[in-house]
Amino acid sequence: MFFSDRGNDRVLKNMNGKLYPHPALLFRACGTHLWVRALAKDERPTAETKLCMAPYWNCYDNGVCCTGSMKIPQEKSVTAIDLWEESFFQSEFTHASGVRKHIRFRGGFLAMWQSLAGQEAFPEKYLVKLPQKLAEFVRNDDHSYRNDNRNED
Repeated sequence: MFFSDRGNDRVLKNMNGKLYPHPALLFRACGTHLWVRALAKDERPTAETKLCMAPYWNCYDNGVCCTGSMKIPQEKSVTAIDLWEESFFQSEFTHASGVRKHIRFRGGFLAMWQSLAGQEAFPEKYLVKLPQKLAEFVRNDDHSYRNDNRNED
């Protein structure tokens, strides 16, 4: 993963370019917009599967990604699926996007990724579970960079 270290942040510089485990992810692309959610289990979801917040900077509450340094695939078909995923992970994670809670980890976002460097698996317990189901995610056409004011448990 690549984290922005424009502010000369020593922690981010030390984290930059290391290998990290990732949860199962669900990407949705339409035009030049990308949405991403995490799955609690690495298995094929159904329409009723509840989703989780993607544990990454540049992702908003509604799942839309700030595509800042991403290279948006020009191909607009299923053949571009791998290109969207590559582009997401080859981009620079720069900001928390105002999301109130990306993950459940004592110490926060950066501490979690530091603890995961070089590990084999992403622990499901760190994911923030959402009430949103896959069917709702697929129908969502909100591509605004916004966050909900929902209560966190």
